[in-house]
Amino acid sequence: MLSQVKLEVSMRNKDINKKDKETKDLTSKLTQNEEKNVELQTYLDKMKKMIAENQLENDRLKKENDQVMNERDYLGAHLIRRNDELALLNEKIRIMENTLKKGENQFAEKC
Repeated sequence: MLSQVKLEVSMRNKDINKKDKETKDLTSKLTQNEEKNVELQTYLDKMKKMIAENQLENDRLKKENDQVMNERDYLGAHLIRRNDELALLNEKIRIMENTLKKGENQFAEKC
C-alpha cells in the first residue's frame, strides 16, 4: 500500500511538473504575444499619424491647386478681354487707314 501511495505521489508529481512546464510555456507565449501586441500597436499608431499627416498635406495641395486653377481662369479671362480689345483697336486702325487713304485720294483728285 505504501508503494502504491508512493507511485501515486510520483505520478502526481510528474503531472504537476508537466502542468507546470505547460504553464511556463504558455506564460512565455503570452508574454511574447503581449510584446508583439505592443509593437503592433506602436506601428499602428505610427501609421495613423502618417495617414493624418498625409491627409493634411493632401488637403493643402488641393487648396493650392484650386488657387492656381482660379488664377489660371482669371488670367485666361483677362487675356481674352485684352485680345478682344486688341482686335477692336486693330479694326479701328484699319478703318482709320481706309478713311485716310480715301481722304488722300480725294485730296489728290482736287489738287
